[in-house]
Amino acid sequence: MIKFQPMKDKKKINQNRAKAKQKQDAKRKQKKVFKNVQVIHRPALSNIQAPEGFKAVSNSQAMMYYAEPVISKNKISGEGNITGLNAAFKVAVSIWNFTNTLIPRSDEEKRNEKSQILELINETLDLEGASPEDFFEIMLQRKNNLFPEEVQPKDAPMYVFQRKIDTFQIEAFDMSKLQIPENRNVEIADSKALLEKLSKLEKSISEEADYDDYEELLFELKKDIIKAFTDWQKAWNIEEIDLENFLFAIEMYFDFTYAYMHEDITSFHKMKERYIEEFFLDFAIRKVMQEASAFPSWTAAIIVFYEFLVDLIYLDKKQAKKIQQYVKDVEPRFLGYLQESN
Repeated sequence: MIKFQPMKDKKKINQNRAKAKQKQDAKRKQKKVFKNVQVIHRPALSNIQAPEGFKAVSNSQAMMYYAEPVISKNKISGEGNITGLNAAFKVAVSIWNFTNTLIPRSDEEKRNEKSQILELINETLDLEGASPEDFFEIMLQRKNNLFPEEVQPKDAPMYVFQRKIDTFQIEAFDMSKLQIPENRNVEIADSKALLEKLSKLEKSISEEADYDDYEELLFELKKDIIKAFTDWQKAWNIEEIDLENFLFAIEMYFDFTYAYMHEDITSFHKMKERYIEEFFLDFAIRKVMQEASAFPSWTAAIIVFYEFLVDLIYLDKKQAKKIQQYVKDVEPRFLGYLQESN
């Protein structure tokens, strides 16, 4: 059983990121020296076979779902309130870890731990008259119902099996909603500056420059591309269909392409089929915490994004169609996983 750690503050997060970067740099150097290194690949989330009635989710997704009742009763509420969110997660993580039978504790230690959790619940949550003891028991039952210990994977510590509650039909995005003409003549504002930034970023990555040297460019470019795409799409009425989700998908695809470690150097125009599969069948569904019903438009978003890249004169139509076909080919498996896991 997984033991969750409470959410950390920003300073601690930055320290952890620095340590992670040091490990990545060490791995990169090691890769240059040793040619016969064996790489152990983590199975994609979509390839994890869950027991009937359950679905495989990442640990972070499991905790987010488990903590929903705690977050809803948090005394320090408000969108974007990190202090309140951290306090709520501390409660949820404490109750989750209380059920961990792999942690050796005496009966007295269990009683003390429970007493501390009840005090934390009382300090953090607005129970509207209910007792901390009752809420504690409700959360214990929620944990045992959603994530029963007897079905959890023994060899995949990065995943847990979550019981399916509500299921619904997953429908493919209707591409006929998008009226983007094949033959069009569109100019994108500041395209030259965008192309120069893209070229500079890709050159830095291909030369294995230090991440700190191009981190600022990375975030600046992502912001510029999202703005340019937002302006470009106005001619095709995407805003009336699902613009917010399109932009989210494109942001995640940008991060996957340029800010995520791959075995090969990747870019928008050199995207291999196996990386398109990895993006949809593992990265997106593992990294993003949203309902399965919000994902079907992601394939359309990436297909349309490559139309934008053609108009940007970043790549030609032939290159774009090749990668768009990769997306179309993986879509049935992507939708199948969403249907199976919702």
